[in-house]
Amino acid sequence: RNPEIKLYGLPWAYPGWVGNDPVTGAHNSSATPFTHPTQTAEYILEWVKGAKTEYSLDIDYVGIWNESPSDREYVLTLRKTLDAAGFAKTQIVWKDGGGPWCDDLVDDPEYAAAVGIIGFHYPGDFNPTQTASCEALGKPLWASEESSSFDDLNGAACWARVTNSHFVR
Repeated sequence: RNPEIKLYGLPWAYPGWVGNDPVTGAHNSSATPFTHPTQTAEYILEWVKGAKTEYSLDIDYVGIWNESPSDREYVLTLRKTLDAAGFAKTQIVWKDGGGPWCDDLVDDPEYAAAVGIIGFHYPGDFNPTQTASCEALGKPLWASEESSSFDDLNGAACWARVTNSHFVR
């Protein structure tokens, strides 16, 4: 494998037990993966560790939860969990979706420090004033999802247009 290729893991869903009470296993229908942030952070840590121990892969980036709200306590817990296990180089991609924007991070330096990358879906659809608070953080802004077109010449043209638009912006 080319070591220059960066690896990014992004949960699109979590197993049903993530969010259950970590001591009793009791299910709470209103629980989310953020209800017990240590449990969810340890689940992600085990995935990162497994990639390393089983396949010799270093995960460069992990996201929070595809197109879902972020959670301050979970992000801080995930950062501490990764750091304590020797994965300080694995950066957290926040928020991997659309708005709300980065005001939470701007107003909370500890939260902002735990995040390495700001990920937006379809950032060309946003007014630059919406992302100004994100740009003020000085962190890389990614198009973490872009172009859902067909795998043909029309799709290639769309991809080229979007890529050039992001480069110019």
